[in-house]
Amino acid sequence: MLARPIWLHIFALGVYAFMYIPILVLVLFSFEKSRMASGITGFTFDWYTKLFHNGDIGSAFLNSLIVAVIAVIVSSVMGTMAAVGLTRLHFKGKGLYRGLLLLPIIIPEIAMAVSALILFI
Repeated sequence: MLARPIWLHIFALGVYAFMYIPILVLVLFSFEKSRMASGITGFTFDWYTKLFHNGDIGSAFLNSLIVAVIAVIVSSVMGTMAAVGLTRLHFKGKGLYRGLLLLPIIIPEIAMAVSALILFI
């Protein structure tokens, strides 16, 4: 097996840093005492206590949880049926069907997010 060049590892590390450092900064500033994100002046959980004491957010969270559980159950059943059908049955167009099922795994999430961003903005 050939060793990968060091520049490839550095590039991959840079890509990961570019993607995840903004999320880390957002999480750090969510604990900021001040309303403005001009610098870290203190550490507090006040924003999260206000968030969880808001009734509208609690009901929205519960609705999201219900939808997520239903989506997991439905997609698990449909995925299992598709896997069993692709494994046991032989039919014309099986390769195309398998390719269409694998398409969401093959397409990176970043490309999907950018296209959704362009669509909704």
